Amino acid sequence: MAYVSNLNYPSDRLMHGIMERINALGSSPKVIIELDKLSYVPGIRRKYDAAQYVYDSVVHEQLSIDKAEKLTDYVGGGLVDIPTELRNSSMSMPILSSSTMSGHKNDDLHINGMRITDWFETDPRCSRKKHKGIDLDLAIGDPVYAVWDGTVTYAQNNGGYGKVVYVNHGNGWSTRYAHLSKISVNKGEKISAGSALGLGGNSGHIITSGGGDGSHLHFEVRKDDVPQNPEPFLRGKKTVQTPSKGKVTTGSGTAEHVQFHVEATAYIAACPGCIGITRGGTDVRVWKNWKIIAVDPSVIPLKSTVELIVDGVSWGDYLADDTGGDIKGDRVDILMETNAKALKFGRRDIVVRVKTWGDGKARGSGETGTPVSTQPMQELVTYQVNKTTTQQTYFKDFNTKPVLDPKKYTSLNGSTQFYVKDGSNQVNVLGFKGTAGAGVKKNITFEHDWFKNGNLGWAYYTDLDMDDVITVKVDDYVLATIKGVSAKNGIAYPPSIPIPKGHHKIEFSLANSSKASTGIFGILYLKANEFDVETVEQKQVWSFEDEMNSVNNWTPYGTVIQKDKGDVQFISTNGGEAGIERLGKIKKFPFTMYFKIKVAANTKAKVVVGNGNKAFLLHITDDDVYSQGGGSYRNDNKLDFVEYTMVCHDDTDMDLYIKKKDVWMNTGIRGVAFDYTYTSRILFAVTTGSFELDSVKYAFNDYAIEQFATHIANSYKDKWYEVGDFVFEEMFTLDTDIMSWEINTHLDMASTTAKVTLNNAKGIYSPTWERKPEFPDSYQVLESPLTYYEEGELRHVISEGTPVRIYAGYGEEVVRVFTGLIKGEIEEDSENRTVSFSCVDRFDMIEEFVFYKPMSYPPEEAYAGDNGAFAWIKSSVIEDIVVASGMSEWKIHAEDFMNPDYIIEDTVYIDVNKGQNTFMKFNNETGELETVSQESIMTVGGWQNPFVTSVTFPVGTRASDALQSLMQDIPYRAYCDRYGTFRLMKMDFLDYPDWAVQSGSKWEFMDGENLLSMSSSTDYSGVRNHLMISGSTGMIEHFFDKSLIVATKGNIRTAGVQQNWLDEKDEASMRGAKELVASKIFFDIKRQARTKNVIVKGNPLIEILDAVYVYDSKTYTANYFLVKGNRMVGNEHGIVNYLELTWETLTNPSS
Repeated sequence: MAYVSNLNYPSDRLMHGIMERINALGSSPKVIIELDKLSYVPGIRRKYDAAQYVYDSVVHEQLSIDKAEKLTDYVGGGLVDIPTELRNSSMSMPILSSSTMSGHKNDDLHINGMRITDWFETDPRCSRKKHKGIDLDLAIGDPVYAVWDGTVTYAQNNGGYGKVVYVNHGNGWSTRYAHLSKISVNKGEKISAGSALGLGGNSGHIITSGGGDGSHLHFEVRKDDVPQNPEPFLRGKKTVQTPSKGKVTTGSGTAEHVQFHVEATAYIAACPGCIGITRGGTDVRVWKNWKIIAVDPSVIPLKSTVELIVDGVSWGDYLADDTGGDIKGDRVDILMETNAKALKFGRRDIVVRVKTWGDGKARGSGETGTPVSTQPMQELVTYQVNKTTTQQTYFKDFNTKPVLDPKKYTSLNGSTQFYVKDGSNQVNVLGFKGTAGAGVKKNITFEHDWFKNGNLGWAYYTDLDMDDVITVKVDDYVLATIKGVSAKNGIAYPPSIPIPKGHHKIEFSLANSSKASTGIFGILYLKANEFDVETVEQKQVWSFEDEMNSVNNWTPYGTVIQKDKGDVQFISTNGGEAGIERLGKIKKFPFTMYFKIKVAANTKAKVVVGNGNKAFLLHITDDDVYSQGGGSYRNDNKLDFVEYTMVCHDDTDMDLYIKKKDVWMNTGIRGVAFDYTYTSRILFAVTTGSFELDSVKYAFNDYAIEQFATHIANSYKDKWYEVGDFVFEEMFTLDTDIMSWEINTHLDMASTTAKVTLNNAKGIYSPTWERKPEFPDSYQVLESPLTYYEEGELRHVISEGTPVRIYAGYGEEVVRVFTGLIKGEIEEDSENRTVSFSCVDRFDMIEEFVFYKPMSYPPEEAYAGDNGAFAWIKSSVIEDIVVASGMSEWKIHAEDFMNPDYIIEDTVYIDVNKGQNTFMKFNNETGELETVSQESIMTVGGWQNPFVTSVTFPVGTRASDALQSLMQDIPYRAYCDRYGTFRLMKMDFLDYPDWAVQSGSKWEFMDGENLLSMSSSTDYSGVRNHLMISGSTGMIEHFFDKSLIVATKGNIRTAGVQQNWLDEKDEASMRGAKELVASKIFFDIKRQARTKNVIVKGNPLIEILDAVYVYDSKTYTANYFLVKGNRMVGNEHGIVNYLELTWETLTNPSS
């Protein structure tokens, strides 16, 4: 029986027993190897938020390349085919009312009355090195609103942000709202532009000054998670766009007047760059009391009639007839007679009242006190829910002025690369500058192969004439148009273009049917993506979803017979009309409802959808579906479940769709509403027979197209894969067939390695061993449990990844010497009948772990705080990486759980300077990350300060490389001990002069006793005895090593070391930290310059950096050393240690 002891808590029995046997010439060596059999369990879903991300559907995503169902002209009853156009997404200001606002003022410090208190990090006015958004002044308790439609993806407290809300707007766009005092939305909630998200506050890291409370809104805009400057978006200079199918009104597009505040300036016909002819074609070179304004057509279309109200006085009606370079967003330019009048007008906040819309599309007014949404009504918005991973297959940024591949850009008719103005910057684009005449077309054709369904991302710049039209085609299908009358003046970010699998041509063209164009169109970039779609089922985004696993969401109606069949609900009647209903859910139309139903033979069922005023009635039988006054559609409804979608456009008209072979088709049924004063209800009922209801979903939107458009959003979520998992099944102990073994560890090695050779005379350790008639010998031994079948293949316990523990000692006293797993080649020698395998310790988990996303310390969110982000103490960065690598998740056995997952000492140094340190650190008791602000701790020799860092490790960085970069040149060692515990330990001996031994050595090796042989090598040719160490500002401190100066006969050999993480702010020299860096470098120089190799009788307790005393009369050696390498080798004859030593002191400390 073997007695196993723990080296961390050694017993007297272990220490005396081991030493007695070592001194007794290593008799009765003992080694035990434990192997864990892990069994594969299929079907377990494992989470890998690795290099791929899941993209979930949200509102306003991508254009559809499916042909849209024609909208109904509800007045005349005819069908009107309306092309898809791009328009600015519905938008609201994040703050609409606050005591801190200055009306609707727009200037360098204000946006629609909101005061900017700090700017984006690229703005020279920004007060911080890193600031991913802008700060807007508000008072605690002021409501904060969503800027665009979207889905809430995060709503909770988060470090420097405090209470924060993230909103995903689709197509890669997202916004963040930080420092709130209250959050009023939940994760997953669908919200609209102008929806309340919470109340303003001062949570998180903020600055208070001048007696203020520090309350403000930190607002961010992101594209593909890359922070963008929010200011031009709030000012309307840049816009996010969405597809629109606005219904054209008759006449001039009159509607209720829309009024809002804009910033106004003035210009003259002869201004620099002006030609005296407006975009609308008016020649204004001769003054004729013109009442003309220049506008951003995406806000106020050209040819609109606009009343101007200046300082409360109406100036009458003006014509929106021109555009201008800086006239973007909510800004207008008023044409005036003379330069003097224009200069006198200056820049003012005015009110514009739009009376007629130049593009013929009606608008609605916003709520009181809110900036109105100037977008077409009766727009068509469609969705599809899909989960997918994405891969970028092509990217061309034209701002780099690239050379174009003619195989990709197969037609560049009239196109060129040129610069356009983006604020104060110049941006290179690929596009067109005008046309030569009426009807002349310029085009760019881009061709690409999509091997899977995907999309094409793009952004563009426009400054168009009124009759200019930009057309976007996919394989000759007109996907979208951009019309000069309402085009964005400046940079716009439209939805990505969805592209099906295959080779496709995408054409961008410019033309003007009435004259030679002077307009400008340019593409900023093209980016092709491919998707791995998890499901091809096309759905809509619903306000209510019920999979009908119960009827808890429904109310019985009539004498209903209802039976729960698990995944479906059975509905029948005891006589008369009966069913299930939901009451009070529909307030108004439009309304879309999806349901999945199976009808029994001879059944008469019906569906009623009513809002308390009007209702639609749908009849369903076993072979037919029809509506009141809307026609019928023959279909077998009893063979299997059938999917239908009712689309109630308004309170007069309804369409019905059916899904066949994964394609939605219009049944042609066009239901007519009837008066229905009964309460608002959704009813499924039968008069005779029965039906089964599988699913019901509905939304308060108009989904009237044949093929629901693809809308896929960039929301980062965890990806789960059906890869199965491994669970512990059985442990095997080997102690009789072990022919030889070795454990090899070294100060220069990240991982400890092991190798084992087994006697395979019986063949049971062969990876392919199994009983077969072809091998009669296999029946002469017991059947081996080491081989087994798994997933149809023969497996063996001795295989890659099997957990291994090795114990060594003498007699019955053993101690664990290795914890790891099998890795690498498994060698089988048929001649010698042996099997050998190699192992690595648990540090290999850190070696193999690769960052799947950027790892930032501090994380990006921390920079939302007004005080900036606090650097992390290096030991906490290391702890975070160790946990991410899985070092806290591998344990199986009770003995392993007795040892901690990791032991990480704080990374600190002693300095003569005292300072106030604020940094991020994991709390040792709670495990939570917290901000630590503390006075430096007084110790012998100075003040204790933390080693801190601010660092970002890019995607693809190995965790071990990250650890090495953090630890280089500081006196700490990272390794996994014999029990698999990760340790970050300070090399304390470097704190003492010349590495003096304080309390004697741990082991003694004497010739004639336990020292078997010794050799040495010394090479000082590459040493450096003088170090010049500098930090972030280049302040140099000099360090000398006396022992190395003596060893090199006083020849000064110098090296310079520059470490940016040594933050020499406020002229602090950081001498204490530099001294430790120098000590570590001098130690590395010495241990590599001088080495003694000794062979001693086997001692399984020796550790790296143990202090040892060596006496050898043959070489006149009697000194103290450190162990820097240990190769322990054992077989049936005994155990020996091959030790690599380095000097700890030059002379015996007693001399």
